[in-house]
Amino acid sequence: MKLQRQIAKARVELTLPVALCMAANGWGITANYIDENGRPAKMECTLIDKNYLAQTTHATVVNTSVPCLVVNDTLEYNGHFHLTASDVTLIITDNAKFTINYNSNDNNNALDVLGNIKIFGQKNQAGTLIVNETGSNYNSRGLSATGKIQIYGGHVIASSNARDAIWAQNDIDIYGGYVSAIENNTYDGIKSETGNINIYWVNSLYATSYSTPGSEKTLNIASGLTLKGSDGNTYSSSNIPVDDITLTPDYIVQFVTNADNSKRAIIDGESSSTLNIPSATDVVSIDFNRTFTAGKPSTIVLPFSLPPNTTTNAKFFYLKEVVQVENTCAWNATVTNITIDDKVPDIPQANTPYVVVLNDGGKLTFDLGGETATFATTTNPVTNPTTTVSDGKWSFIGVYSFKEWKDPNDEELGLAYAFAGSNENNIKQGKFGKIAIAEDAETTGYPFANPFRAYLKKRDSNVKLQCPQAVLGHNSAQYSINHVPETIDVQFIDENEKGEKTTFMAKMNTRTGEFTMLPNYDAKGRKIAAPRVRGAYYGKKNLKK
Repeated sequence: MKLQRQIAKARVELTLPVALCMAANGWGITANYIDENGRPAKMECTLIDKNYLAQTTHATVVNTSVPCLVVNDTLEYNGHFHLTASDVTLIITDNAKFTINYNSNDNNNALDVLGNIKIFGQKNQAGTLIVNETGSNYNSRGLSATGKIQIYGGHVIASSNARDAIWAQNDIDIYGGYVSAIENNTYDGIKSETGNINIYWVNSLYATSYSTPGSEKTLNIASGLTLKGSDGNTYSSSNIPVDDITLTPDYIVQFVTNADNSKRAIIDGESSSTLNIPSATDVVSIDFNRTFTAGKPSTIVLPFSLPPNTTTNAKFFYLKEVVQVENTCAWNATVTNITIDDKVPDIPQANTPYVVVLNDGGKLTFDLGGETATFATTTNPVTNPTTTVSDGKWSFIGVYSFKEWKDPNDEELGLAYAFAGSNENNIKQGKFGKIAIAEDAETTGYPFANPFRAYLKKRDSNVKLQCPQAVLGHNSAQYSINHVPETIDVQFIDENEKGEKTTFMAKMNTRTGEFTMLPNYDAKGRKIAAPRVRGAYYGKKNLKK
């Protein structure tokens, strides 16, 4: 089966509006989430919705046989939210925002767990749990558990005007997500009464203060993990004072040890650092933190090899050729979906630049099918992974370190073209233009590429268009030997759901960097009265996205 059909099959599950599947009895449903090992998983849960909240004064999980809650909507609950199962899982879906407000006049907490709680997010980690203890009762807290608190994903925001914002009798373990704990009195943002506060991985962490037994400020950061603080310092050890600052990971690729001792990879797709992998590493999941827009082509190069049955939520196109259009004075580039060409692998390969188009916006995801992907060592790095076409005249070049075109004598200027992923420097998202240094670059910035991007380049200035005599005679000044074409036609070769090959075309203006669809074609190659296709643009001067 071609990867394209596998992608379509996988996408049904990953792009459901709330990422929830079948219904069960009452409020019971099957919820999708990212588990403690960074893998997609499912669990039978109780759905917390407006109807559920309306039927209880103190919301309580009474069915300990289904100790899982899932929130998939914007909800607000004013009161004491009480969970009685000894082990509770809370899943916050990507489109959810669950707010609990409690103005204490007793000894209850805003979110109270009589045991352990695990909090999970979904693939984009966009769901939010907000817990506010707005009262001033001495014994009232925000998020409280008599056992452990383990946070694996999503946004968890807790505040308290009384006692601790996040409190657990035992350990507090953070394996991922965005965590913020604000205590507005004289107590702590995050406190473990008898255990430890352990950070294995976190997207962002802020607390007004930390507290564990024997110390007022103890925070254990896992071996190999370095966090950078908003105070300008870096942190990578235990027993460190980190009150009242924001901590974020300092990494380009981070390998995190899972609960089962396997490893998962987390990639900062927006980093401006240099890729450094000291030893080959096998991982069971990959979290690629870079935002894509659905239908907008971007460039990518990957530093890992995928197992054969991998599926993804995107289409990958490889550069097949760049040639002169017959009887014209213009270039034509062809990019082909890897799933429809038997001469190339169906799965993206390591150290190979591609054009990638996501079916749904957000994060690029890889389902490894229960197998492992291998990150190769960068001891002898592939500095510029390159695909060369058209008898070596054109190259598609990937980068694993920050690259800037700053020197006006740079030999690539005038030869290199790049894709845009964001609206910057007057180049609209998805546009493609020749890399050039602006006259005011010292103040506006020089063109650059972050790691994991790619750009197109001619071999040298000897790669010229051989313009027909009829064209040259029409305007010899315009089509001189140093002529740079105003436009480049780009042809995308794809396949529709019926297995039929389709073609769509775009025209690039090398001065403005803009792509426009050629008349009479849509994205599936169907003739139309006027070009209306969205998402058929790509390119750039600044490859920040």
